Amino acid sequence: MNIATFLITNRVLISLEKIDTSPNPTSPPTAWEKWILGSFDNQASLPISYTLKGYLMAQIDVGNPIRLLRIERNGIKALGLFESTPIVEIREEGLIETYNSIYRLSLEESVAKEVQ
Repeated sequence: MNIATFLITNRVLISLEKIDTSPNPTSPPTAWEKWILGSFDNQASLPISYTLKGYLMAQIDVGNPIRLLRIERNGIKALGLFESTPIVEIREEGLIETYNSIYRLSLEESVAKEVQ
């Protein structure tokens, strides 16, 4: 069983932090002031430096997006679904590069202690 299957099967709470923009994003990030939450009309990707908490809904594979059942955004309860652009590279240290962004995926601290 790979780690993504384990996280999905056991409904492990994860943290997904957008730490940078991809080298050649298809949709560069915008400022929070210009981002309209919940809108499908945004012409840019979410700003850098945000953290989501939630549960993986699908395998993490190159060519597929990261799909997350979101329960929190930047420390504020925000129930919803998150879907990134497709993954182009999965790196060590929990780094995942998509068409637009670079994310760090990690286990929540309380969960990480239980898994060890």
